[in-house]
Amino acid sequence: LGSLENEAFLPSNLSLFSLVEEMARNSDIALESITPLSTEEKGSVRNISVSISAKEITIDSLVRFLYAVEYDSPYFLRIDRLHIKQSFKDRTKADFKMDLTAVQKR
Repeated sequence: LGSLENEAFLPSNLSLFSLVEEMARNSDIALESITPLSTEEKGSVRNISVSISAKEITIDSLVRFLYAVEYDSPYFLRIDRLHIKQSFKDRTKADFKMDLTAVQKR
């Protein structure tokens, strides 16, 4: 983490929940759930993890959301787990679950 720029850290006044909800909303995704997983303290930084899920979303929305997580966020976000499957109700859509971690200075 020594190579991370200060700007890459999630600010202490911004919650990971809010950031993820905003990225999902901007991608036309209604999150089914967002659950805290863990907070791990390592020296001067804190790793904050959440689990999110959504059902019956378009592939286009999913791609926009993943792109936002990987490239559009000004903060370092790590996808720890990603599970995508075809939606049971609508075969043209997908369901997904994801574990996501952000780094925050203490």
